[in-house]
Amino acid sequence: MDPAVCSVQTEKTMNDRETFAWYTAKLEKIIRGVTAAAESNNWLIGHIKAYIRTKEEELWLSSVGADIARQTGRSGADQPGGACAIGLTAIVFGPDEGVLYDAVQGLFDFHSL
Repeated sequence: MDPAVCSVQTEKTMNDRETFAWYTAKLEKIIRGVTAAAESNNWLIGHIKAYIRTKEEELWLSSVGADIARQTGRSGADQPGGACAIGLTAIVFGPDEGVLYDAVQGLFDFHSL
């Protein structure tokens, strides 16, 4: 069985409410959402990786279905304002790519979380 692969990226502007920590929490929620979808549909997660990157700092999140590991790149303060790049790639065995993309894209609307 070939895995389904879904990769989504976006650019956001941080502000007083939507800080680096806020987007980190949202990405963790998305990863848990993909994991829950996999569990309820008997899919097998190959790997889920996500990142947030600003001028000052970078964070990578990864999971193979249980815990979420964190790895930081550059250090910096969690200050409001500024642009950030956000991305997530999921490799999952079981669904076709369209189904996986719909599941990930539905979770990737940060304001609905």
